[in-house]
Amino acid sequence: MKGCGHGVCSCVGRTVCSHGFHDRPLDRRWRMAFVDTAFPFSQRSGASGRELLPRTQNGVMQRKERNTHGTGLTMRRATPADAVPWPLLFDADGPRPEIEKYLLRGEQWLAEQAGEVVGQMVLMATRVDTWEVMNIAVAEAHKGQGIGTAMLKKAKALARQRGAHRLEVGTGNSSLRELAFYQRFGFRIVGVDVDYFVRRWGRATKQNGIPLRDLVRMEMVLSRAAG
Repeated sequence: MKGCGHGVCSCVGRTVCSHGFHDRPLDRRWRMAFVDTAFPFSQRSGASGRELLPRTQNGVMQRKERNTHGTGLTMRRATPADAVPWPLLFDADGPRPEIEKYLLRGEQWLAEQAGEVVGQMVLMATRVDTWEVMNIAVAEAHKGQGIGTAMLKKAKALARQRGAHRLEVGTGNSSLRELAFYQRFGFRIVGVDVDYFVRRWGRATKQNGIPLRDLVRMEMVLSRAAG
């Protein structure tokens, strides 16, 4: 899938946020802190489309999540003692300096099976009432098992626990599976950043035979703000 921080998610796609904070490089062990103050909703950098999605049957995306609990799937917040899962992060987004920025400002969650990291996601508060899925990816060998859906459910629950009213994600215009996956999960398209990836990379690449040019911004309303 992808979450856009804004690159392309490999759970569904990538995500990268371009809030320009903490420009220093990360060490192999990194510091993460949840920032509970209001952040300006600035231009983001990272949503293309290689997310890990549930597989389709007869060409139709399955609506029902597979039972992952029976396979021992657990999720926990990453700690400074954990090695940064760069291959998964790069699968959903890039370049590294942008990923490092939202790793420092957000919180990373790891999905594990039998002690192995099979997926990861990075969540970040972008406004006082809004959280965004900055990066989400599932290991190639574990795709199609409902892990991406399980992580999005976790993201939704965490955002609600933090008092957020909205959960956001971004992906590329050519990320067809990711666009379908997110909308099936409950996200709605709320805007398009035209030529976002062209500005970011200097040219349009191709995905699914379609030029990857625009960032599609998506949102899920968790609750209505009072007043």
